[in-house]
Amino acid sequence: MGLAAGSRLRAAPGQNEVLVTLDAVGGVGQHYWLLDGKQELAASVKKRQIFKLHDAGTHNITVIDAAGHVASVSFSVDAGKMTLREK
Repeated sequence: MGLAAGSRLRAAPGQNEVLVTLDAVGGVGQHYWLLDGKQELAASVKKRQIFKLHDAGTHNITVIDAAGHVASVSFSVDAGKMTLREK
């Protein structure tokens, strides 16, 4: 997917969001992208997605293809000027 599990990300200076661009390698048909267990984007045949994260804390992104293949990655976003999420 392009992001190592356990990575720590931080917004660029002066920014209040972190952009995460991921590519699904392989897979067939439509891809379903989930951020923290919720489908954030409509299903698409595109294998690249960009997520805009505004909340600090631990996040998980999962992609599921039409054949049911699953890949996911967990990472954290440092607070800086961002909002700290309550879990």
